[in-house]
Amino acid sequence: MARACRLFDAWRTCPVDPAGRPGVEPPVGALVSRVPRPIVKIARSNEKVRAPQPVAACRATGAVSRRAVTDNGVLVLTGPPCAGKSSVGKVLAADWLRGRGVHLEVDALCSLLLPGSDRNRNDRMFAYHAAHALARMVLERGQTPLLECTYSRLEQRASLLKALADVPGAPLWIVEFEVLPDDAVQRFRRRRQATDLDEQLVRKRAEVFPYSAQALRLVSSAAAPEDLAHQITTWLGKQPGSIQRDLWAEAGQGWE
Repeated sequence: MARACRLFDAWRTCPVDPAGRPGVEPPVGALVSRVPRPIVKIARSNEKVRAPQPVAACRATGAVSRRAVTDNGVLVLTGPPCAGKSSVGKVLAADWLRGRGVHLEVDALCSLLLPGSDRNRNDRMFAYHAAHALARMVLERGQTPLLECTYSRLEQRASLLKALADVPGAPLWIVEFEVLPDDAVQRFRRRRQATDLDEQLVRKRAEVFPYSAQALRLVSSAAAPEDLAHQITTWLGKQPGSIQRDLWAEAGQGWE
């Protein structure tokens, strides 16, 4: 975990142009310690306090423990664009997740917080940081956050690890959706929503996505979203172990 918590050290000092693109790529071994813990602002007060600690045990004394965090976990749906993450995420949110967690779509959060964004690096990372702060709050309520986005970049993965740095016992479950480049392009052509992608980028990202041997990997063209969601819930029912956080983060790609 110490390695993971150093992953963001170079990000804040990396030169970035006005469009949000880095001028110099930070070293891979450098990226996590400057992402702050969530700050909560008290209504009608200038006082700022840290977000509450995990809420679970010792109700008689009002004390808290990390059991609420470690009894649950964080489920992350990852994969290249047009791999089927959103379709499966919606199925899970409507059925398995109902009453036990919150579905957090990073792209949707970006559109909500930064309408009109061109999805440059800074804006994307802002949305990832926001999603991870919310995920931490969901964990502290004793529920399971379901995060959904590509998570192809080291910096994106490291941001999540930073949010979970002081709860190493919280399981982190990764599901990767694999898609052939041709299938990804065909799906992209059928999309109607606004996007910063084009066919060339979709094909390239499907070709080079950094899949992990630690994750549950699903071929998205092999089954309907409902069937893929069932495979995920069956897998979770077997209580899989958490991935090794540092290894997963360090396998992420740098920025182009």
